[in-house]
Amino acid sequence: MFFAKRSRQPGRAPQDLAMRQVLSVSHPRRVPTWRQWQQLSRVLSHAERLLLRGAGGLILCSVVASAVWYISTHRVDVPAVGGEYTEALVGEPQFVNPLYASASDVDADLARLIYSGLMRWDSSQGLMNDLAANIQVSEDKKTYTVQLRDDARFHNHEPVRARDIIFTFDAIQNSQYRSPLAVSFQNVEVTQVDDKTVAFVLDQPFAPFLSTLTVGILPADVWSDIPPRSAALAELNLKPIGSGPYTFAEFAKDKKGGIHSYTLERYRDYYGEKPFIERLTFKFYPSVEEAVRGLASRQVEGVGFVPPDQEAEVEKNRSVSLLRPAMPRETLLLFNQEKQPIFKKIEVRKAIALALDKPKIVETVTNGYGTVLDSAIPQGLLGHGSKSGIHSTWRARCRTTRRSRHQIEHGGGRARKVCQHRD
Repeated sequence: MFFAKRSRQPGRAPQDLAMRQVLSVSHPRRVPTWRQWQQLSRVLSHAERLLLRGAGGLILCSVVASAVWYISTHRVDVPAVGGEYTEALVGEPQFVNPLYASASDVDADLARLIYSGLMRWDSSQGLMNDLAANIQVSEDKKTYTVQLRDDARFHNHEPVRARDIIFTFDAIQNSQYRSPLAVSFQNVEVTQVDDKTVAFVLDQPFAPFLSTLTVGILPADVWSDIPPRSAALAELNLKPIGSGPYTFAEFAKDKKGGIHSYTLERYRDYYGEKPFIERLTFKFYPSVEEAVRGLASRQVEGVGFVPPDQEAEVEKNRSVSLLRPAMPRETLLLFNQEKQPIFKKIEVRKAIALALDKPKIVETVTNGYGTVLDSAIPQGLLGHGSKSGIHSTWRARCRTTRRSRHQIEHGGGRARKVCQHRD
């Protein structure tokens, strides 16, 4: 058929071929070649070139702005692990041990980093489980059954077990250890249910009892060989073994035998959220004034506590930020009813309570950075607003301030005393 078709129209075949060639050559390209783009400046006028450059600049700026916006809105800052932080503390460590640390702010600060308790206090979420994985409270509110988590280990890599809990609270209740915490656990029986479970049995309901379980836990294997009467002299008070986020590294003494620095290291096997700072070093000063001077001279990077009357001096340093976290500290007014029988009348005590301008005291003493308390239990703690909780807590407070009352009774007839108690 091909040859038959050519035989009918012999004269048109060359024309068709030529036309197809012409169309093939003259068909325009949709995308210019690179050589054609290079000739663009020759075919554009000066005004067109300026317009093209301005449009290109706007497009480039738009792309950069869009990229910056996307990165800033989708970026997640992740802190890196490492570094060292040095802080000044007023005083000197002596008993970095949960049994005795409550008597000293320095010891308490170090103990909270090295030890962990069944419960812990979180500034944003309140009281939370720590070594405790689960807690069950009986219907009569007298029995607390605590199940321990399985992944908690002491700094000597031994697991935290029920016998460690039993040993710690038995030591607190043992008068030979002379722990100031003993009064908080009077009439509390601690028994072991199994290797990972303990039970606390109270003689009467006590609403904020869980808040007392923040005390650090001692390793029984390490402390059981030390006689109770010698516990306060043990080397472990300065070289502690706990289960907290930081482990003891070293301390340095001056020529007089006083400790002038104390270093902790990040515990890599910590069961909870691990800290990011690798090393913490604490330097000790005899007074707040010297600690503030150490901060000004860059010997330290922070000061653990600055009293209100020193805040103005600290704020003069523009490279220092003054932080005001909430501290679990209470200032109480106690009445000596033995020396002044008039204070036995509840009407007198109520009148004094109503006459005190608490907001003015907070404004004057703490520069406004304080909270007025109208209950024995601060807001946010378990039992706040509960009558039974308030009464039970007040009984506990009275027991903890027995020494202060003794001082008042033998202090020349002073009728009142302001003291501070740290939970």
